[in-house]
Amino acid sequence: MRTILSKRNGIGAAAFILVLTLVGFGLFPRSERRVTLLNQGFRVLTARSSYGTTHKLYFARWPEGELREQFHHWGLKVQRSGGVQIGTGKASYAFMLRYTGQLARNELDQVRAEIVDDSGVTAPVHGAESYNPTKNEFARIWEFEHPPTNTATLRLSLATSGVRLAEIRIGGRNVR
Repeated sequence: MRTILSKRNGIGAAAFILVLTLVGFGLFPRSERRVTLLNQGFRVLTARSSYGTTHKLYFARWPEGELREQFHHWGLKVQRSGGVQIGTGKASYAFMLRYTGQLARNELDQVRAEIVDDSGVTAPVHGAESYNPTKNEFARIWEFEHPPTNTATLRLSLATSGVRLAEIRIGGRNVR
């Protein structure tokens, strides 16, 4: 009798997690993103954007990090994935990137970003970072306070030590 109940509970828990995952995919739609790698030693694992006053990026695939944090918040004993978070005083756009590579660690640690619009005008960004030594992965969030109000295609241009690493196309419509 106990074995049957254990199996039912296990199946029920698995079904519950599956439903939460599917709901998560529906609640957090992914926007189209185009990554152009300009250096063979650089690899983008996750690229996302966010709007609001709190921006979070986890060292786990999307939406696993969010689900793990929610389970932990509910008191379930799950391993948290870690990551980076920034809070801003007013609503802003943020571009979040999880990456790794075959470059030296100090080069990966010094990745800098700027926003470039259709006409080539650049805008600086600032933010926060985190490093996972177990996976040799970096998570960064760059905040962009003043997006253009016109229709524009923006690119997040990444470089380190004067070497261009990648460009990420962010949008093709009005970004507001």
